[in-house]
Amino acid sequence: MRTIKTVFGYLWAGLGIPVILIVFMCPDFWIEKLVVTPGFKVAAWAEGGEIVQTLNHDTYQTQIHRPVFDGLLWDKRTGFVQIDWTSDQPLPDQIDETIDLDRDGRLDVQIVLNTRTNTAALTPIDPRVVSLSHEGVLVFEHARTVRIVLKKAH
Repeated sequence: MRTIKTVFGYLWAGLGIPVILIVFMCPDFWIEKLVVTPGFKVAAWAEGGEIVQTLNHDTYQTQIHRPVFDGLLWDKRTGFVQIDWTSDQPLPDQIDETIDLDRDGRLDVQIVLNTRTNTAALTPIDPRVVSLSHEGVLVFEHARTVRIVLKKAH
């Protein structure tokens, strides 16, 4: 009986080797079939949510993402809004903007971004605005990103 189990164990493991090789030889095909086609998406907590508003300036753009409170089964009490500053060229040394995060017609926050030191200062206007996230300013070649922590409105 022990010999039969050993043989079936090795046979089972041996059948897995071609599967592993096929997956590693054609990863784009499997990504398309297993992820893209069924409609899986990257979680908003990872990518910042969809961009809902773009503010065009002379040399750069401010992209405001949707507020993210997504939880596994229901919304969380705290979330964030991600703001990206992007450009085809280097960003200005300092950006000072007052922004309506939820597009309700009222300004919610003033943010001053220093692109040389990669620091940001936040002045909440709306009481739902808590602070900058602990990640601080995320730095990219011609872009900067911050996340603003929010409390959910009741």
